[in-house]
Amino acid sequence: EARTGASHLPSPALRAALASPFDYRQQSRAFIVTDVAHDDIGSLAGAYRTLFLAAGGGALGLFTAISRLRAVHQRLSQPLEDAGLPLYAQHVDGMDNATLVDIFRSESNSCLLGTDAMRDGVDVPGRSLRLVVFERVPWPRPDILHRERRTHLSGGAPGEYDDRIARLRLRQAFGRL
Repeated sequence: EARTGASHLPSPALRAALASPFDYRQQSRAFIVTDVAHDDIGSLAGAYRTLFLAAGGGALGLFTAISRLRAVHQRLSQPLEDAGLPLYAQHVDGMDNATLVDIFRSESNSCLLGTDAMRDGVDVPGRSLRLVVFERVPWPRPDILHRERRTHLSGGAPGEYDDRIARLRLRQAFGRL
């Protein structure tokens, strides 16, 4: 509540916990790839290629750095094109985010690479999105603003604060499915 400003409202915030209508246990799988070297772009692109091809498209690849997104895009574009899977990318294709998402949504076999703007607030229902891949855990950027927030909102546990932020971002992306 501290992050939302709800603690400053004249009356207390109302809370509700609702059950999900989705059977995540039966309808989803989570995989953690552990054999890709931290900064080996070739291995990273190979992992994305394998996952995107196995899914037959409908894949959203999320990145924490634009440079890695561009490097992976460069290595993925030809193999995916050869397989008949269109690849679109934020910060590469000369289109705004809304147009990229509209195209991705309309082509159930396409793949899209993006950063946090594609993770948050993008709605792609149905078969057009069936795989979300993170290149790294989306930890908060350690900039001045984040350090100040962490100091004031962590309750004395800065590591837990960063963990909460990363888990929230993972949930946000998982909610795209």
